[in-house]
Order: sequence, then C-alpha cells, then structure tokens
Amino acid sequence: MNALLRPADRPSEGWLALRGMRGLTGNIVATSPLQFLPALLAAPLALLPLVGWTGWKSPLGTFCALLCTGYGLLFMIAGRDNNFYWALVVAPVWFAGLAFLPLTLGSLWRRAVQR
Repeated sequence: MNALLRPADRPSEGWLALRGMRGLTGNIVATSPLQFLPALLAAPLALLPLVGWTGWKSPLGTFCALLCTGYGLLFMIAGRDNNFYWALVVAPVWFAGLAFLPLTLGSLWRRAVQR
C-alpha cells in the first residue's frame, strides 16, 4: 500500500459537505434527463416527485415519501459534488412519485377551492 502513496499526495476531502438544497437537486438532476434542462427549470422539477409521494395516502406512499426524504437529507448533508452517482440508488423510486402528482395536485386544488 505504501508504494501507492507518496508524501506529495493530497489527502481526500471530507464527506461532510453541507451542500443544502443544491446537493439534493444537483444529485437528482445529474442522474436523470433533467440534466439537459436549464438549472432554474430542472431544480424545481426534480422536487415534484417528492410532492407526488407525499400525496399518496397509503403505507407504501408514506414509506416511499420517507425513503426519498431520507436520501434527500443525506444528499444535503454528506457527499461531495463528484458523488452525484449516489442518486442512482433512489432515482427509480424517486421518479415513480410523478405518477401520483396529478392525484396530489388535484387534492390540493379541491382543498384550496373549498376555502
């Protein structure tokens, strides 16, 4: 192992990056077709599946919403910019939340109109 390390080698950067919302949206956008859109459009679109998951009132919907939220928190706290590929682990579940977005938005609309 010592043959691979030299005194002039830089140490690895820390994993605690505290990138905030930029870390969450950046990872999701970088691992999806959203990367071809302008950042101002891609970042809000990356969060829409989470809205869909929170609107599906079932045990599976709750589980998936918590799963995606947990991964999102980890992306905001830990990992460097070059670790965007971690989002590939959750991307299939994340974007499945888009299927429930119309249901959620319809429910929100009905609630807003009732008031």
